[in-house]
Amino acid sequence: MDELMETGWFRGDEACSFDSSWSPAINVFRTPTELHVCLDLAGVEPTSISVEFAEGQLVVRGERVCPQPEIVDPSKGRIEVMEIDYGSFVRVIEVPVRLDLTSVRQVYDRGLMHLTLPLVSRTETEIPGSTETPSSVG
Repeated sequence: MDELMETGWFRGDEACSFDSSWSPAINVFRTPTELHVCLDLAGVEPTSISVEFAEGQLVVRGERVCPQPEIVDPSKGRIEVMEIDYGSFVRVIEVPVRLDLTSVRQVYDRGLMHLTLPLVSRTETEIPGSTETPSSVG
């Protein structure tokens, strides 16, 4: 690490010149009626976040810019440690249940994005007039 610092990898704004990708941490909680997803997106501008649903997957994309200190002039100091991930991100979450995409709620609060995804109820997915069960199908 000392060698990297001496060679300039962590000096000035050079530390932020590399494009990197990262994946935000998530929590997923399921109730009988909803799927709740929370993503750790500290430092990400809400306008840079997109949420899509495709083929049983929830896809969240966005970008976090490199966090810069107020003083970025290399002659006034240098970065000693840089652990915060930055750059573009894509997080794909497998969703093994059917969702009601007309009622999705999205809240961004203090760096956390909360998605509430209503589940399609069983009665909405059943075929009218069908009473077959797997054990009765011959």
